[in-house]
Amino acid sequence: MAKFRMIHTDFWDDPKVVEEMTAEDKYFFLYLLTNSNTTQIGIYQITKKQMAFDMGYSTESVNALLDRFVNHHKIVAYNPETREIAIKNWGRYNFNRGGKPVLDCVKAELKNVKDNSLISFVGERIEKEDIKNLYDSFTTRIEDGEKNETLLNQGFDDTSTISGQEKEEEKEEEKEEEKEVANRATLINQFITLRGHGFAHSPKDEDAAAEILAAVPLEEALSLLKQRFDTFEPKHHRDRINSLGYCVGYILDKFMENQGEGDADSEKRSKVYKHGTGFGRPAAKNAEQAIREAEAARRAWGG
Repeated sequence: MAKFRMIHTDFWDDPKVVEEMTAEDKYFFLYLLTNSNTTQIGIYQITKKQMAFDMGYSTESVNALLDRFVNHHKIVAYNPETREIAIKNWGRYNFNRGGKPVLDCVKAELKNVKDNSLISFVGERIEKEDIKNLYDSFTTRIEDGEKNETLLNQGFDDTSTISGQEKEEEKEEEKEEEKEVANRATLINQFITLRGHGFAHSPKDEDAAAEILAAVPLEEALSLLKQRFDTFEPKHHRDRINSLGYCVGYILDKFMENQGEGDADSEKRSKVYKHGTGFGRPAAKNAEQAIREAEAARRAWGG
C-alpha cells in the first residue's frame, strides 16, 4: 500500500519557516517530512548518502543542512551511529487522528527505534494526549530495559573486554571523523551566510574548507573568514567574494601572523606545512616558500 504524508497549508505561514528558513531550508524540511523512509512516528533511519542522492546534493551540502537544522533551527536530531533522524514537530503535521489503529502502528514502530533519546525529542511536541502518553511510557520502559540488560551482561571475560575496547576506539574514530565533517559544514555554512547570495556551494569550496581547517581551529577560522568579508573592498559593483577558495590565503596568512613568536608559533607553522604536503607540495617547504605560495594563490583568485 502506498504511503502518504500530510502537510498543512499553514506550513507556509509558520513564522519560523517564513522568517528564518532559506529556500534551500524549506526544500530540505519538506524532504524530511515526506521522503519514502519516513514512518508514522517521526523517527526513521536514513543515511546522508541517501539524502544527497534523493535531493541531488553533495554529501557536504547535506551535512551543512543537517547542521543548520540541528544546531540553528533546533527542530531535527540525528544520530550518526544508528543513522536515525527525528523531526521535532512531527506530531504537529501528522497526528491529527487517534484511535486504536494509529496507536498500534505507533507502538510497533517505537519498538524499532535504536536511540531512545529520539523518542523523547519527538514526544515533547505531540499534542494528542493518548499518543503523547504512549511515547512517554515507551521511553520509560526502554530505559528500564536498558539498565537491566546492562546488569545482566556484566562479566569478566577478557575477550569481550578487548572487543569492547576495540569498539570504543572505533567509536572515537567515527566521532572524530563526524566532528571534522561537522566543522567543515559549519565553515561552509558561515561562508554562504557572509556571501549573501545563493544557497549552494561547490566541491572547490569543500576542498578550501578542508585546507583551512587542517591548519586553523574552527573558531579562529570563522573569525578570520568574517574578517576577510569585513575588510574586502570591491573595485566595482559586481566585484564580490564568490568562492571560499578566495579566502584561503588570507585566513592562513592572518592565522600565522596572530600566532606570535616562540615554540607555539613553530608548532602551528609546522602543522600548516604538513597539511600543505597533502595538496601535492614538497615536504621540505620553509616558511617563506609557504607564504609566497599563499600570496600567489590569493592573487590567482583575484585578491
